[in-house]
Amino acid sequence: MTLLGRFVGSIRQFTRDRRGNVMMMFGFAVIPLSTALGVGIDYSVASRSQTRLNAIADAAALAAVSQSAMLSKTNAEAATIARNVFNAQAATIPGLVYDPANLQVTVTQSGATVFDRLAEVRYAAESKNNFAAILGMSTLPLRGLSRANSAVAPDIDFHVLFDTSPSMALPA
Repeated sequence: MTLLGRFVGSIRQFTRDRRGNVMMMFGFAVIPLSTALGVGIDYSVASRSQTRLNAIADAAALAAVSQSAMLSKTNAEAATIARNVFNAQAATIPGLVYDPANLQVTVTQSGATVFDRLAEVRYAAESKNNFAAILGMSTLPLRGLSRANSAVAPDIDFHVLFDTSPSMALPA
């Protein structure tokens, strides 16, 4: 029997043999299944980081336009405070690659008066991957934008009229 004949015979015997099929199928399937599970975990971590960064951006934008403290300050001071709020809170997120240079805070006058203010916070960061790094994706990009607007109500003159005549003492 030739070498080619033995090879063909062993292939035929291999295809007829039904023992151990489940183990082989599991062996072939475990690699893509565990990779898909790992990539899903990486995506959920990145999604959670994105949600936290969006909340932080909202807080920073609201800090820049809060009526009690910020509307009496200049736009530059309000932008600095919003930037400090974002940077301090973003540093607490684990697994986040964040450069403060990727944060843009813009505070502008949005209305006719000095007390109408619009704050815009844009950020860009990356979430570190543990499992997808094996496939060459070491990070997932995270980006977001938050806007807040605030204004002080204009002064309105109220006039109240009191009738103090004796006729008001009698029920009508």
